[in-house]
Amino acid sequence: MVGLPISPREALEPYNASGQAREIDAGELQAILMMLATTISDGSIWVETEAELQTITPAAGKYPGGRVTKDPDPEKNGDWVYRHDLEQWVWVSGFPDTMARLINVGGTGDNITADLATSINPAIVTTILFTPIANNPGPVELEIGTADPVSILSPTGTPLGENALIAGVPTWLSPDGDNWRIAFPSNMVAQVQTYLAAALVAQEGAETAQGIAVSAAASAADKVSKSGDTMTGALVLSGDPTDDLHPVTLQFFNANSGAGSVTGGGSIYVSKSELEAAEVAAATKTVQVAFAVKNGSIAGMFERVDSEPSHLAKIRSTDRFISDGSPDATNGGWWENKNIEVIPQFCGCSIGEETVDDTAAIQGCYDLGRTVFVPTPVTAYKITGTLILKTQGQIIRFENMRETLIRNSTTSAPLLYVGDPNAVDGYAQAVELINANLEGNALTTSGFTIWGKEAVNAETGVSWNSSSRNCTIKNLNVNEVGAGKAIRIYSWENSFIGTRLYSNNYQGILAEWEAQANAFFDTYITDCDQESIILGSNGICRLNTFVKTVAQQSGGTNGCIDIDGENNSFDGLYSEANNSKSSPCFVYVQSAATTTNIENLTHLSGGAIVIKDDGNNTKMKNILSNSNLTAAIVKLETNSSKAVLENIDHAIGTTVPDIIWDNSTDQNATLIGSRTGFSTGFVQDTYHASDATGSGCILNDDGSADFARNNGVVLFLNRQGSDGAVAYINQAGSNEGQITVSGTTVSYVGGHLARFFQFKGRKPKKIYKGTVMSNTDEMCSWTVKRKNPKNRKKLIEVTEDNEQLNKLEVSAEAGDTNVAGLYVAEAFDKDGPMDHLLAMTGDFVVRVQTGVHIARGDLLESAGDGTARPQTGDLAGVVQSGTIAKITSATPTRTDPDGMIVYPCVVMGC
Repeated sequence: MVGLPISPREALEPYNASGQAREIDAGELQAILMMLATTISDGSIWVETEAELQTITPAAGKYPGGRVTKDPDPEKNGDWVYRHDLEQWVWVSGFPDTMARLINVGGTGDNITADLATSINPAIVTTILFTPIANNPGPVELEIGTADPVSILSPTGTPLGENALIAGVPTWLSPDGDNWRIAFPSNMVAQVQTYLAAALVAQEGAETAQGIAVSAAASAADKVSKSGDTMTGALVLSGDPTDDLHPVTLQFFNANSGAGSVTGGGSIYVSKSELEAAEVAAATKTVQVAFAVKNGSIAGMFERVDSEPSHLAKIRSTDRFISDGSPDATNGGWWENKNIEVIPQFCGCSIGEETVDDTAAIQGCYDLGRTVFVPTPVTAYKITGTLILKTQGQIIRFENMRETLIRNSTTSAPLLYVGDPNAVDGYAQAVELINANLEGNALTTSGFTIWGKEAVNAETGVSWNSSSRNCTIKNLNVNEVGAGKAIRIYSWENSFIGTRLYSNNYQGILAEWEAQANAFFDTYITDCDQESIILGSNGICRLNTFVKTVAQQSGGTNGCIDIDGENNSFDGLYSEANNSKSSPCFVYVQSAATTTNIENLTHLSGGAIVIKDDGNNTKMKNILSNSNLTAAIVKLETNSSKAVLENIDHAIGTTVPDIIWDNSTDQNATLIGSRTGFSTGFVQDTYHASDATGSGCILNDDGSADFARNNGVVLFLNRQGSDGAVAYINQAGSNEGQITVSGTTVSYVGGHLARFFQFKGRKPKKIYKGTVMSNTDEMCSWTVKRKNPKNRKKLIEVTEDNEQLNKLEVSAEAGDTNVAGLYVAEAFDKDGPMDHLLAMTGDFVVRVQTGVHIARGDLLESAGDGTARPQTGDLAGVVQSGTIAKITSATPTRTDPDGMIVYPCVVMGC
């Protein structure tokens, strides 16, 4: 009978007998993995004899488990695995270490009934797996087949308490006299199967498989210990627990013997302190130690060494043996970690309750230079100094991008560096950082930094030959950097994917010195006190790309995004509340910037200008505002040159222009997609119509225009050649009036002279055009908002000067000598209602009571009820102080809803 060519301990041993590193042979590992796989990958083959099994040849690349159940030679009964290199089946292990799954589980929570498959001999079953159908209310009895009921006990041998069995959760039982005892946590089989399945996938990677096997064994041991039992060794699972016809074998191996151990031998310790207190046998070369983390435990493999390791991933046991088994009182008892992927806990890190300073432990873990996995802490890992990544190609992986947090809540130290700026050639290239979550405080001077040689030389004076570059940063969270930049990039060709800056950073992302060809994808920045993104304050900043970026609710002296440098581009920008922290605009392109490209920008809210361009060859395309801005979408500043503006538009109505041209020397700007010329809105200079100062002209896309000038004529109208109309005034397409010139005479055609007024007291609920109005002694008062001369960013309320306009009321006295004129309508400007208008002189209409005789040429006075009547008496044809109008036609123009008749007239109010 052919056995395995090498024991699992020998196959997975990383060092030979002389202590030298050895290559792990892929063929040897394959044999071990085949043993581990058995039926997990392809199902098992059941036969009665070994001879029958040897006649079966599995397909190439398949490694099914075989089971011989009734061979005349008892030593041939047991589990087998097929070796393609030997072209025969190889015996793995025998009976009776057999685990069976109960079928037909029924009964109640405290009285369970079940059966064994008919192919299973109950006499050889030493471990049972079954799935309860209900939670237990208290002590439980189990009846298997026709056997007498027996008790199920707790791991400590006592009757079960309430809910010790959970419906639907697989449970392991081991013999306890005539009874059964809960042996292992219910999730152990699933966990071990997961590890073994992963090991199968890693058949070509011996070192990876070794780490998986170690983790499987140590994690299982830790869980066994926690269940109340004690086990030293490892376990191998074969068979399929979901197959009712075939039992599953769970084999235990003595760790110190090394026979069949999937971990390469060595004792298993449930904690670092347990190993520290242990007298480990001299022959033991490796041990596995479980380290507690928030969500369970993670195993580390430690190897006996000849002296104290220089790094922190070390443990000293009570014995004083060195690697050859001899005692050494000075150097003996030391173990160092050999995992390919390490965790900070191997170096003394806490589980993250923020009660101890974990700076040194985490840094020590990084300094191992291996792949680092950072488990989720209870709350956060506390640090007080700067963590530094120094190893080329190192991978740092946090378990959870939201919950795995490293926090400095007390000092001003930067949080994390890629490269050591204080070490000669301290750069670290091709680093990969995944799911990192960093948090500072109000004093923190910087968050995450990728150092480049120019920046190092400028800031520390240290000389580097190259830079920390070609790094990949995925799902980086940086928050609470209250006194500096959350992210600084001083080098080139780095990729940032899923960056998140959520809260209380002083500034967001800075790229300068040698920031070239960096790529940012899916970036979210909010709540920075100052700029969200700064490109190119020092040195070179070119060819940096931002795709799908949110930058909102942040500040900035020049703008929320401040751009310098060459050929930097943004594709897919979202802006919200862009002036919430007094930033003058969302994007500012500096005068030294060249060939900046901004495409597909959506601005949701905030009144500040969206883009200010002072650069050269800036391209702006598909810039959309969904907000009623208080300024333009785009402003071309004084130095703007050769700008290209394509599809600049408001999605909703607004009273401000799309584009402002601020005394620019740029005569070469290109507009693409404008509706008609500058109809998208064009401004020469900048001002707002409500300003008491400032000057400029605005042609708005709603058809309106604003003009303002200090100390000079605002509007020139010059008709060359013949006399005629200078301006037409239309309403709804119909001409209602003109301004004409004839020789030296200017005529204002089709109108009357009117004034603003306010009502004394309440305005009548209903008032009609042509109602007779009377003067009062109370003056009108208007309050408007103006810019505060002491702070131009704020508005104050100011009462306008009024020397001549008094309040009015409806005339209530017949023959009233205080008549002021005839009511026109509410007065409107671009901001809404502005009190009322009164016709004083010129063509208009007047209301007269029904039945009152009216003739052309009648002079009218107040009738005392808001209507007019003809003057009577000797002075009926004489204009008097009470005369309000003169009838120009006895033909009524309309009848109002209250029955009053309306006649055309010439207003003569005074």
